[in-house]
Amino acid sequence: MHWMRRLGAAVVAMLTLTALTALTLAGPASAQSTFQWGAVELELPAVHVGDTLWPRVVVSPVPDTKVFTWTIAFSDGTPSRVVEAPSYLVTEADWGAEISFDVSVTKAGMTPETYSSATYDVLAGTPDIDENVPGASSGVAEVGRAIGIEPRITMIDTYTRHTLGSRGTLSYQWQVGEGAVWRPLAGETGFALVPGPALIGQRVRRVTTFTSATATWQSTSTHPARWDVVPGRVRATFAPVGEVRLGEVVEVAAVWEDHFPRDQAVTYSWRADGVEFAAGTPFQRRLSGTATELRGRELTVDVRVVRSGYEPFTTTVAFGTIRGLARTGGSVALSRTPQVGKAISAVPTFAEPATSYDVEWRVSGKVVARTASFTPRPVDTGKKIVARVVARHGAYEPMTADSASVTIQAAPIRASVPSTVRSGRTLSVTVSGLVPGRRITLSFAGQRVTRSVGSTGRLTLQVKAPQVRRSTRHWATFSGASIPRVKVLVKK
Repeated sequence: MHWMRRLGAAVVAMLTLTALTALTLAGPASAQSTFQWGAVELELPAVHVGDTLWPRVVVSPVPDTKVFTWTIAFSDGTPSRVVEAPSYLVTEADWGAEISFDVSVTKAGMTPETYSSATYDVLAGTPDIDENVPGASSGVAEVGRAIGIEPRITMIDTYTRHTLGSRGTLSYQWQVGEGAVWRPLAGETGFALVPGPALIGQRVRRVTTFTSATATWQSTSTHPARWDVVPGRVRATFAPVGEVRLGEVVEVAAVWEDHFPRDQAVTYSWRADGVEFAAGTPFQRRLSGTATELRGRELTVDVRVVRSGYEPFTTTVAFGTIRGLARTGGSVALSRTPQVGKAISAVPTFAEPATSYDVEWRVSGKVVARTASFTPRPVDTGKKIVARVVARHGAYEPMTADSASVTIQAAPIRASVPSTVRSGRTLSVTVSGLVPGRRITLSFAGQRVTRSVGSTGRLTLQVKAPQVRRSTRHWATFSGASIPRVKVLVKK
């Protein structure tokens, strides 16, 4: 792994007599002791930009000091550089060069020695491609829904962390799994993929390559996520629009999350109380003014969407109760002035036709009859009467109109008084057209009788005629109502 190589020191010089050719001691023989053997080697086979080189020298016997000198040489004429340090960080400036190092060792009483490493080409760096960003987990990929998150590019070593995402380019290639083999998907080279119907039931993944602008950093990574492609889901909402009335246009309004795809078919089934009366593709429909059988029924529309690679989608849009054609106005008149005892009827006038009328009579705001005509009663005298008419027609909404509020007039008072009565007999007087509840008094020949008027407005008053020796005339007078007096002959 890159991280382990960098964290553990990209280049380690190890002594091993079996792996490398021993380097000979320099200089002529002297009286001082000499190091018996020494060697250096690289743990890794290559040096990359971004690597930190930590060489180590093992000689026998163990030296007191070690001095490291790094040489970076270029073949294009660029001057070589020499750096004395125990370690060396390979930078972008070193890309394409050859790098080597010398190690000088000393020990008291011994001749100093210098050991030289092999020469290594500086290759492009290999940054980490961090695919494990939020939203990049494995899972299910729906047809028509994008998957894949743009990765982060980082370089990690012991001492530093460089963010390289803005210093190069990322290229992608999506692959589809066929058993244990992955093959590239033609034309799918973006960081996101929108699976099509052909991928249903298969697995997909992404391969990412990073190249810096100077080509000094290059890496390729296979995304750890694997997506199983499943049929897509239609994402849309449907709503009713328009006045639900005969003669009006209503429609189903749709809002598509992914806009309206051309490769899908949408059908609409128009229903009244669940019974289909129109089907097909129109999302808009005029409710015929002659379709009287639709009035009063519940209008719904079943919507079905079919699209290749997607699960079937169905929903029901509820509009509400279908109302009849709208009426523009109407009025009601009374056939005559309301009067107690006289029948009156309502005379309706409506702009639109009606097949029937419902008439309701209201006296002082209370319903007293639901008949075509009405005869005011004596108890209604002086009260207000209104005729309320409801016009009905199969294609139209019912419409209600009221007549003007009119006062009910009293009936004419009529008194039936005999012109003669026998002496000592009973005089019987009948009066009609009276207001119920009133008290009426009859006075005749010194006799008086008082009675209250009943609900019929009719009253009978009786008094006894006086005994006379010869025929005489007496006045019959009334109080409590405007009844003219009448002269009655009492016969002997």
